[in-house]
Amino acid sequence: MAKKSKNKDKSKGNVFQTLMSGRYGGDNYGLFLFVTGLALMIIGAIGNNVAGTILMMIATGEIIFAYVRLMSKKYDKRREENRRYLYKRNSFLGTFKIIWRTLKEGRRYKFYKCPQCAVVLRLPKGAGMIEITCPKCGKKFIKKV
Repeated sequence: MAKKSKNKDKSKGNVFQTLMSGRYGGDNYGLFLFVTGLALMIIGAIGNNVAGTILMMIATGEIIFAYVRLMSKKYDKRREENRRYLYKRNSFLGTFKIIWRTLKEGRRYKFYKCPQCAVVLRLPKGAGMIEITCPKCGKKFIKKV
């Protein structure tokens, strides 16, 4: 009786693990590319005009690039792309977080940005003129609260 080879008894999970071994895999930037590609593809499919065709081509390019990144073996390059994406995303979303926080807590607090490091500081209203020390950089400045 012949022995079965261990290579033939691979389960589906092991095949995927073997395929992804040494590959970069998924990250936030890859997910963003894939989701925006799908969204553009849906929008492009709605119309049968030239703009729809262009959107479909852009969407296809984004999805292909997302898969190329997923299967890449260039860890450093992919990690740097993801780092730049996260920096831009957090900068963009940070503005909306400040606006939302100001609207939500604006009755009780005043918000100031540090003139040196631009960190947002929350101070209780009604304290008059006070000297503020930035907790991040240590810069001191005077504001009316």
